[in-house]
Amino acid sequence: MSLSFAFELVRRGYDRAEVDAVISTLVAERERALAELVALREKVGKLFPQEPLPDAADLSFPPSPEGVPTQGLTIVRRGYDREQVDTSIGRLVTDRDRARAQAAALKQRYALS
Repeated sequence: MSLSFAFELVRRGYDRAEVDAVISTLVAERERALAELVALREKVGKLFPQEPLPDAADLSFPPSPEGVPTQGLTIVRRGYDREQVDTSIGRLVTDRDRARAQAAALKQRYALS
């Protein structure tokens, strides 16, 4: 998977403000995608109660806790650890994309808007 985020290197880590902004955006996008998926699953369940729904997304991250989404990232000399940031962003992108894909599949399968 190729991620298209370029962060300024600050000594041995990524610039914390840049990472905070990107991760906050990704968390919000993931939360919107998950909310849409939940709403669609409920709608399909009501419209087609006899039909089993496909399994829900297997998501890496639990719903976002209140506060800073970058909690838990190690700070190394004024920046966030690059490997941890790359892993976190990769998981968020994967979760967001899985939820979006499942929502699109439900919309298409059940002709929902």
